[in-house]
Amino acid sequence: MATSSRSGAVTKHLVLVSGRACPDLAREVAEHLGVTITPQSAYDFANGEIFVRFEESVRGCDAFVIQSHC
Repeated sequence: MATSSRSGAVTKHLVLVSGRACPDLAREVAEHLGVTITPQSAYDFANGEIFVRFEESVRGCDAFVIQSHC
C-alpha cells in the first residue's frame, strides 16, 4: 500500500478495485497499469444486499473502481 520514502513521508499508492460486472475489463486495465486488483470478499444477503470487504487497507490510497451502475 503506502510506502515511506527516505524522508519519512508517506507516498500514495494506486489501488484498483473491481466489482462483479466487468472482471475481464478490470484485468485488462490492471495489466495495462502494471498493478494488481485489490483482493476482496463479497457476500450476498437474502434480501439482495451485497457486503464487500477489502482484504487489504486502502486508507490514503488513490482508489479507482471498475463497476457499472445505474
